[in-house]
Amino acid sequence: MKKGVRVIFWAGVAICGLLGVVHTAVTFFIFDHLTQRALYFAGTGLAAIVMALFNIAVWHEASASKLQRSLAHLANALMAGFAIVAVIAVPEPQAYVGAAAFWGLFLSSLLLDRGSKAAGSESRAV
Repeated sequence: MKKGVRVIFWAGVAICGLLGVVHTAVTFFIFDHLTQRALYFAGTGLAAIVMALFNIAVWHEASASKLQRSLAHLANALMAGFAIVAVIAVPEPQAYVGAAAFWGLFLSSLLLDRGSKAAGSESRAV
């Protein structure tokens, strides 16, 4: 089971990062001018990129502190909640993919952290 959860976790990281890159890149094709809406649109993509990078930084090795792991769980929970709001506001395929990725990332990180506590700190690296 732990291997399957790891696959979900890393798939979530990859999808969130890729969605963020695409979201940020298409900003310049969707908007003709740098407007408040364009900045919000690009900022959402940047947030997804930062979330992917943050999860890589926290979970790539066993030395992550309890505070770092707790902050990662909080950030993942906030983005998962935001993804639900995004699906309600923009019920398009990319919103559903993003919501699935963020929820997969959030839930799999909780399961992996819980499993590593039971196995000992050496196995905390994902």
